[in-house]
Amino acid sequence: MPCVSIQDAPRYRWRGMMLDSARHFWTVKFIKKFINLLAIHKMNTFHWHLTDDQGWRIEIPKYPKLTKISAWRDETMIGHHEDPEPRRYDGKR
Repeated sequence: MPCVSIQDAPRYRWRGMMLDSARHFWTVKFIKKFINLLAIHKMNTFHWHLTDDQGWRIEIPKYPKLTKISAWRDETMIGHHEDPEPRRYDGKR
C-alpha cells in the first residue's frame, strides 16, 4: 500500500455549543458532563448563556445588588426589540 498524506482541517474556525442557563436550570453534574462531551468531540468554544434580560440568576456575595435588584424587572416587552414601533409592554408592575 502506498504512503499517503492526509491534510484535514475544520471547515470553520470555531466549533462549539451553547448552554442556556439563563432560561433553564441545570445541575452541576449535567454541566460538567456537557463540558466533558464538548472536549471529547473536540469542540473549541463553549458559550455559557448565564444571564438574560429577564434577570440575573447567579448569586455573587461580593455583589449582592445583582440578585437583589437585577434578578427582577418591572415589566416585559411584548414581541421582539426589532419589531416596528411602538413597543408594547405587558404592564405588570
